[in-house]
Amino acid sequence: MGHVYNRNDFPKMCYNAPKSWQLGWYNSKSDTINPLQRSWAGNLVGIGDYDKVSTSNSKVILELAVPGISKKYYILFNRKTGANSETQRGINKVMVTSQGEDGLSDQLTELGPKNPEFVIQDFANSGNLVAITLNNIDKESSVWSADITISSSGKRNSFPVPAPSPTRSPTPRPTRSPTRSPKASRDDVSTRSSGDAPSMDETSSIDETSSIDSSTNPQSIS
Repeated sequence: MGHVYNRNDFPKMCYNAPKSWQLGWYNSKSDTINPLQRSWAGNLVGIGDYDKVSTSNSKVILELAVPGISKKYYILFNRKTGANSETQRGINKVMVTSQGEDGLSDQLTELGPKNPEFVIQDFANSGNLVAITLNNIDKESSVWSADITISSSGKRNSFPVPAPSPTRSPTPRPTRSPTRSPKASRDDVSTRSSGDAPSMDETSSIDETSSIDSSTNPQSIS
């Protein structure tokens, strides 16, 4: 079964899901699921609470397998209690582990509040995606349980991918466009009384207007 720690009295913890499955100690609270044929929804309880639950939808270990395919997946709620009270990794999380034909296992992920879903790509060489979703961990009851759902998309890349957060594109700094001084129109000049002398600024504006008009339409100036 393997040996990890140098002491034989520490830590007090159970085997991982594939090894626990092989031992057959929890067969009455285990289930094999082919997610290509059916989905599954229910609760997982820790190995230390094995003898405290009796409902049919509460399991200790789940095996995801397809007949004829050697690679299998195992799901277990790593509750830190009882015989597993000194577990060192993935404390109170849902562990997903794979095992191949050679018997070697590979821990794939630890599902928790910050990482509630794991998707298996190309499950059993079918081209399908299988999602393992942690919906909730009930910590209020005397026996903690992890509410999970297992489902297949039926085809590759059909699960929704979260859209990236929108980014604010940088905007250029506004530039000050040059503006011309306001010029008096001919109507303004004609309405001025004959006794009022134009100011120096107005005279300059009138001269500029006359010169612009002369250059644009010489025939209009007599």
